[in-house]
Amino acid sequence: MRNFLLIIVLSIFWCTVSFAKDFNWIRTDYNTNYYLKNGWTLKFVNSFKGWHNDETIYTLQKQNMIVSCKVRNFREEACHKPEN
Repeated sequence: MRNFLLIIVLSIFWCTVSFAKDFNWIRTDYNTNYYLKNGWTLKFVNSFKGWHNDETIYTLQKQNMIVSCKVRNFREEACHKPEN
């Protein structure tokens, strides 16, 4: 019974990993303010503190489209979206 339960649990874990989709991200010419002014909504904010560089990642969504913007040291900003 234990072996059967172990096989079921491991197969569920293996199946969920196999359905994950990987995206190729491309850089956009716009920043976070542009997207917010054009109707995009802010979904997630993640902040990371490093030794020399702090990063904040903003995830924006509009309908079924998504954009991720990374801000380093409160100055450098780059936004990326999934390639179609």
